Amino acid sequence: MTYLKREDITSLNRMLIDSSGGYYNSLNSNLLKPNSFNWLIQYVKEKHFGIKRLKSVFEVASAYCFFIINDHIFNDGNKRTGTATALFFLEKNGYLLKDKVMDSDLEKLALSVGSKKSDLKYISQWFKKRTVKK
Repeated sequence: MTYLKREDITSLNRMLIDSSGGYYNSLNSNLLKPNSFNWLIQYVKEKHFGIKRLKSVFEVASAYCFFIINDHIFNDGNKRTGTATALFFLEKNGYLLKDKVMDSDLEKLALSVGSKKSDLKYISQWFKKRTVKK
């Protein structure tokens, strides 16, 4: 499994803010909660007694999405960045969204996560059902 680097995620946030607007603080890569961000980077790779906590690419993608959105890691663009990070991670690991998935579907997912209506298991299943192996 190929995990994302800090720079991958902060670059996605910057790109999304630049393209669709929002507040960006360049002094700290737009991080509002750097400790939460550092925790997430480690959490997705974490092992307990040699066994990965998150076993599938879909579980890891859901963790990126869920914690970026709900922990409000960035000053702005958390829903966009959480969703884009999950998709970028899946793509790096050989998965693409199915053609029938629309931007509005991704927006609904992000809003559902942000309103705490979707948990990690639901998000993982959402990505699993809507992606295809390259």
